[in-house]
Amino acid sequence: MRTKLPLRTKLQMRTKLQSFWRDTDGAEMLEWAVVTAVLLIVTIPIILAIQDEVMLFYERIFGAMEKPPPGDFITPVTP
Repeated sequence: MRTKLPLRTKLQMRTKLQSFWRDTDGAEMLEWAVVTAVLLIVTIPIILAIQDEVMLFYERIFGAMEKPPPGDFITPVTP
């Protein structure tokens, strides 16, 4: 059984719907959400694909930092 809404309520609902339809702030936020989602979808597989190379790169750097520098690394300054 459907109840009839008063005319005033119908007009209020219509006004709110029209203002919602004309509002563009939500559209811009949605655009940025889509851009963010696309960037995540594209970058996550790339990061996962190069993960091993990046880890190896940093392991080499940290391994080199753990060793003492060679004797001729610092040359004495002669006056």
